[in-house]
Amino acid sequence: MHAALANIARWGQLMAADTSGQTADGLPGDRPATALEITLLVTVLLLTFIAVTYLMLRFWPACSHDGSVQPNFLGITLCGASDENRWFILVMAAGALGSFIHAANSAGDFIGSRKLVSSWIYWYLLRLPIGASLALLVYLLLRGGVLTGIPIPVGTDTQPFGVVGLSALAGMFAKQATNKLGEVFETLFKTRKDAELTDKMTAAIPVLSKVEPDLLQARGEPAATIKLYGKNFNSTSRVLVAGASRTPLFVSATELVLTLQAADLATERILELQVTAPDVGDAASNIIGLEIRAAGKSETRG
Repeated sequence: MHAALANIARWGQLMAADTSGQTADGLPGDRPATALEITLLVTVLLLTFIAVTYLMLRFWPACSHDGSVQPNFLGITLCGASDENRWFILVMAAGALGSFIHAANSAGDFIGSRKLVSSWIYWYLLRLPIGASLALLVYLLLRGGVLTGIPIPVGTDTQPFGVVGLSALAGMFAKQATNKLGEVFETLFKTRKDAELTDKMTAAIPVLSKVEPDLLQARGEPAATIKLYGKNFNSTSRVLVAGASRTPLFVSATELVLTLQAADLATERILELQVTAPDVGDAASNIIGLEIRAAGKSETRG
């Protein structure tokens, strides 16, 4: 044990001193893992397996109802008032065991195919505390009845097997467990407000279907009135004329009337018209082009 710990300490020193294979920001690069790194990674995983196996065997519920069996750890009785603390340690050990299975299986594949790179060693090391933490969180949600709808008491003879097994699975399949916890969170805190707001905004966005007339002659004088037809118009609606905001006359939810300015009709062009809704965050409609044609040109379209 002391020799293994000494090797781990030496590994940490070498990793800190070795800058080969690092990226420009000082992080580990994708260089192949050295024999020493592989050996020490395997050592850490094996020590983790031994530790979590010992904890699970030592903390496994074995308390008798009559008090005749009172397991202890380092002189501390594990029954009675310490039941919850004992369960915390047990499910975290089970989660770490599940993570060990995942990490050891993955590491074995990459080491066997000679594809293990140094930067992934940290991933394997972090798998263990992540699995233990996820297992504890799943246990707390089970105990509180959040996942099942019914609080689960601890202390029955058959209880440990399902709880510990689920904790180990949470550590082994951390990604799936995280996704499941995300679903639980979304279910618990689901609200219709966002959906209702989206529906209201979608329904209130103005839609421009046509403009009458759709062709005017360039004449350099005002008094050209146009009508805009569509839907979702209201008394606060504005009209963008070539990007400039104008105030139209509100007739109905489907009709607006706008008087164009002399500058709008000064030159031949396609005048872009768009309706906006200031009360819905300036949501804008589609754009329809109004043709401004030079005086004297025929209005007949081919």
